[in-house]
Amino acid sequence: SGNDGSWSTFNFTVGTPPQTLEVLPSTQIPESWLVLDVACSDQPTNCSDTRGGTFAYQDSSSWANKSFFALGAEANLGYTEKENRGFFGWESVQLTSPEGANTKANHSVVAGISTTNFYLGVLGLAARPVVFEDHSDSSPSLITVLKEQNLIPSLSYGYTAGASY
Repeated sequence: SGNDGSWSTFNFTVGTPPQTLEVLPSTQIPESWLVLDVACSDQPTNCSDTRGGTFAYQDSSSWANKSFFALGAEANLGYTEKENRGFFGWESVQLTSPEGANTKANHSVVAGISTTNFYLGVLGLAARPVVFEDHSDSSPSLITVLKEQNLIPSLSYGYTAGASY
């Protein structure tokens, strides 16, 4: 997926019933960002395909709303909190290995995005908590949830970045 070539994305399944999206990893953020279906409402017909699929939270019975918050990433690139907000909530998520093994975490923090500043969804890999407004209002990151549920052996990982040629 991508609007400028074929990138090394991961399949990320979210919601009940499952919706499969393609996302890029980020070591900077602890939550995952998913392109919302409304982001493609007035775009070309291939918008959902080029953006790695879209998430319709309203169609998921496992979605739990939190609120709108600033995405809090890439401020050094000039992105403002006003233009880069996400609709945060908790959702069931599943990662699938190349061998077909599934790893599922319930109640993981995700943010629905509609901005085009971040074209594809993002798999947040930072191990720190997701802080909503202050440290008394936080949730564990996806990678921490997977470790606490003994679904992964540690908080470490490896990834080779780049386009597939």
